[in-house]
Amino acid sequence: MKKIILSLVVILISFFNVSNANEIIEYYQSGKIKTKTIISSEGKDFKYIMYFENGDIKIDSKFVNNKEKAWIKEYYESGMLYAESYLENDAPIKDVSYYQNGNVMAEIAYNKEKKIYIRKRYYDTGELAFLVEIPVWGQYAGTRIRSYSKDENILYRIDVLNENYDVDAVIYRANSKRQLKARTNNHKLTSYTFYDVEGNMMEGHPNLEKEAQIYITNMINDLKLAK
Repeated sequence: MKKIILSLVVILISFFNVSNANEIIEYYQSGKIKTKTIISSEGKDFKYIMYFENGDIKIDSKFVNNKEKAWIKEYYESGMLYAESYLENDAPIKDVSYYQNGNVMAEIAYNKEKKIYIRKRYYDTGELAFLVEIPVWGQYAGTRIRSYSKDENILYRIDVLNENYDVDAVIYRANSKRQLKARTNNHKLTSYTFYDVEGNMMEGHPNLEKEAQIYITNMINDLKLAK
């Protein structure tokens, strides 16, 4: 959503060739205000506000010094806060979104001590669902991903090896025992091991390699969509 907001504002500013202080307003067919963009006389700072058709604010944002810093708030139509963000040079320093029940849905924060981005996603009842550690925002090499069930059992662990989405991964059963350990190169398995419900290694079988490749392919596709 933040990228969409930034793109919309840039398009509006470019279209109107803003050089002096301006207020750009877009309307619904009903005549009510849909969006309002206010640009400073220097063209470096601007506010972007989007409204629901009932007049309530949907998005309230402020950008400073050519998007060097940005503050964005988004709301549900009910008026409850959906998300709040603070960005520096398009990268999130703090980004929190909420379920309609008020519980945190997801959050991104930059950990200055570890020098990594930490991304978390929660179930609507509050339990941690995903934990992602990203060394460089916008890249995947070195990213560590952990997924958990509602009862806090680990579901899978992924270490991303490069920008080609090759992974070193472990998938777990409901009892937290390993089910599959695999590693890829150019999206093809270079090694894999299946485990039975007790966590014992299973003997090689032609169907196991095919099953392992399906697991890993689905996982890689999920990673691409997440990016």
